[in-house]
Parts: sequence; C-alpha cells; structure tokens
Amino acid sequence: MPKAKKDPAANNADGGEVDAHAAAAAATAAANKQLKKMGKLPKDKLTEQASTVISFVQNADSGVQSLAVTVLSKLEPASLDAYAKEIASLVEHRDAGVRQAAVEAAGLITPEALASQSKFIGDRLHSHHAGVREAAVRALAKLPGEMLDLHAGPILVRLEDEDGDVRVAAKAAIELMAYEVLEPYADRILKRLQASYGARATKQRAAMERSAEAHAMLMVVLATMPEKQRERTNANSAVLAESVAEYAAPNHSSRMFVTR
Repeated sequence: MPKAKKDPAANNADGGEVDAHAAAAAATAAANKQLKKMGKLPKDKLTEQASTVISFVQNADSGVQSLAVTVLSKLEPASLDAYAKEIASLVEHRDAGVRQAAVEAAGLITPEALASQSKFIGDRLHSHHAGVREAAVRALAKLPGEMLDLHAGPILVRLEDEDGDVRVAAKAAIELMAYEVLEPYADRILKRLQASYGARATKQRAAMERSAEAHAMLMVVLATMPEKQRERTNANSAVLAESVAEYAAPNHSSRMFVTR
C-alpha cells in the first residue's frame, strides 16, 4: 500500500509556528538580558535609560514586564514619579508577579504621587496573592497620615491575614494611625478578639499561632481607649481584662499610636 504523501503546506505551517516560538523566546531572552544589564547601572545612568526600561513594561511576556518594573523601581523617587500611571496600570495585571512588582514600585514613589494612585493600591489589599497584599499594605503605609487613615478598615482586617508577613505589615501600618481613626472600630475589634479567645480551645495550634500577632495588636488598640470607652465594651473575659491591663500600663513599649 503506497504511503500517504505529506502536505508541503502543512510542513511549512508547522515550521512557521516553530520559527515564531523560537523568535519569541529569543526576543524574551534578549529583553531580559538588556534589562538585567540596565538594572546594574548607577541611578544617574539608569535615569537616562528610563524611557527604554518603560518600553518593556508593555512587553507580551509577563516575566519581562515584572523585571522591567523592578528595574524601574531603582530610580530615585522623584524620577520614578514620572511613571506613576504606568506603574498603577499594572497593579491589576493578570500575573501575580507583575502585580506584586507594580505595587512594590508604587510604594517607592513620593507620597504625593502615591496619594493619586492610592485607590488602585488599596484595592490590592483583597488580592488572592499574599505577596501582593503585603506590598499593598507597605505601600499604603507610605501615605501621609490623613490619607493612610482612609484605609484603616481594610488594613485592620489584614491583622488576621493567613500570611504572617501580611500581618506584620498591617501591624506596622496601624502603628502610624491616629487613635481617633481606630476608635470607631473598637467594638468590632473587641468582638473579634473575644471570639478568637473563645475559639482557642478548639482551634488547631497552627491557627492560633497565625492569629497571635493580631491578638497582641488588637489588645494594644483596646489599651489605648479612654477608660469609659473600655468599660462600654463590656470586656468581661478575665484573660482579656488582664491582657488589656498589661498593655495599658504606663510607659508600656506598645503604646505607639499617633495623636493627630
């Protein structure tokens, strides 16, 4: 039985597809090589090459985009401000690595420029990717006090994040907030704290460790309340009362909230 002849057109199509993939891979490798080289430049020289770096931000390869933003982040904040919009456009990128790089870069621009992009950054507090959430908290913590205060609620929620680095970042951000801003959340904080204590007997050890930093920080918030406000919260748990008293002690190192 004669063998079926191969279609030359099909061979050309297959060959063309292979060539296209090879060309794309080569272009990606070249872009990465160029970006890594520029990333080693002194800041003044990098500033001169910033327009070239920013051209890679819209590259089809997410790895190239992420690297481009990382290299761009090495600019001085004042120079980085010029690219604030381009950076903000990537905080909702489909790739988590690009989103994280963009949010981290946003945290390096000047507070004034960051303020204009804060809504986009704040939305990343709810990301499914822990690295993005952490970067968002740390970026928002660079905002001027009044602007940071606007994000108090979502940042408070991150005190109980499943990721330890996010919890640490949230704790640091809350230390910069005024008590007057946190006061409206006092009842909600207390209920969450009491619920956590009530569940400690049934939760697994890992779960308790995960929320340990949140417990400590929530107690600090309670300790800063005026006495009458604390009485109104009906803190009837003996363990909780002892903890609050400890954190309310004069000159306690955790009394760090800002008064504005």
